Formats: sequence, C-alpha cells, structure tokens
Amino acid sequence: MIEIRKASTKSNDFKNIKRVYNTVFPQNELLPLSLLKMRAKAGKAEFCSIYNEEKWVGFFYTVYNKRMAYIFFLAIDPRYHSQGFGSAVLDMLKGRYAGK
Repeated sequence: MIEIRKASTKSNDFKNIKRVYNTVFPQNELLPLSLLKMRAKAGKAEFCSIYNEEKWVGFFYTVYNKRMAYIFFLAIDPRYHSQGFGSAVLDMLKGRYAGK
C-alpha cells in the first residue's frame, strides 16, 4: 500500500531525497537544493516521501498557495521503476491537492 508522508529537511528521508534528486534528473533541470529547502521551511512548499509497505520508494516536491499546487519534482528511486508507483502517486496527488 502506498503512503505519502511529509518529509522534514532534517529527516532521514531527506538523505534519500537528495540522492534520488541528484541522480534521476538531468543536471540542467535541477534547482539549487538550498532554494527548495528554504521555500519548504517558509511554508510555501513541501517535500513528501513516498512509501510502499514501509519502504521508501521516492519523493515529490510541491510549491503551493491557497489557490494552486504545482508539483515541481516527482521521482521514484530507480530500484523501483516500472512498478506503477509514479502513476499511483499521481492519482493520489489529485486528492491531496483537490480544490487548489
């Protein structure tokens, strides 16, 4: 069962987020991680971990306000590609950010 958990930039999950962020996206598409962390600490964005049966499988980063939510990054750890996690998470996100 897939579960979404908000991730603190000081959590153990953040080590996995940083590793996957720096490996799955092309370097020219990356934003400075310090900028993403700053927005999250200011309450204008969030990092969320994706778990499958207590196993960390990926993350997403969303910037939001009262009217909208924008998913900047969604990444599944390469060890778990092609298992339907990305599609399942996209379906879940529709409910998480409904009304925005």
